[in-house]
Formats: sequence, C-alpha cells, structure tokens
Amino acid sequence: MKSIKVPKTVVKRYVSPLLWEFDTVTIRMILATASACFATALLSSGQPFSREAYSIMEAVGHEVFWSLAFVLHTIGTYWRLAEAKSRPRWALCINAYGAFIWSFATVSITVALGYLVPTLALAYVVVPLAFWALIRTAMQPERVTP
Repeated sequence: MKSIKVPKTVVKRYVSPLLWEFDTVTIRMILATASACFATALLSSGQPFSREAYSIMEAVGHEVFWSLAFVLHTIGTYWRLAEAKSRPRWALCINAYGAFIWSFATVSITVALGYLVPTLALAYVVVPLAFWALIRTAMQPERVTP
C-alpha cells in the first residue's frame, strides 16, 4: 500500500495558517456555547449522576457543582470575547480551565463506561479544540477582534 505524501508547500501554505494564524474567536464561541449547553443539560436532565457514566464525576462533585463549573467557563470565555482590552493572563487561565474541565468530564465518562460513547462525539471534538485554544493563547498574545 502506497502512502500519500503531502507536499510541504501545501502544509506551509494552507494548514499552518489554519492552525497558527487564524483568529480563535469562532472556536472560543463554540467552546463557551458547548459549556453552557453541558451545564444546562446537567441541571435539566433529572438526576444524571445516578447513571453509571457519571460515577467518576460524581466522586468529585454533584450535578450543581459541575454545572457551575461549566457556567464559569462559559462566562469567562464570553467575557474574554466581549472585552476589547487584551488580558493574556486571564485568557490563558480561562483556556486552561476549559481544557481541564472538558478533558476531565469527557475522559471520566468514557472511562466509567469503558468504551468510546457515540453520544460524546462532539465532546471528543471539543477537547482538542479546547487544547488548541490553550496552546494558541500560550504561544502568542491574545488577539482581540474589533
């Protein structure tokens, strides 16, 4: 079987700018909205922590604790998106916090069940996006879109 070789010029011209130069506003909006949805789902789904899937998360805190944790991420992320003043340390803290809570929640549900859960497909996408936002924030100053 032949391997496909992508010319370096393609990577340099198209992929590299996507990863390292484009604004992260859209991704951060997705992360904030996903956190708001997760928080809402935790409070409105009628005792979700009674299910086996949430056993690890429940060991750390109740539904209200986790809901507030995700609401805090939502508020912090939308604050950073709305405020025009650059605050690199706050941006780094908020993005690190988001990467942590999304990773913990997604991994704990997956580990508790023992397999990749199809209903967590979007969470499996959100985790790398959260780390991408964190890495971008750590590598260069926060960009504020006018």
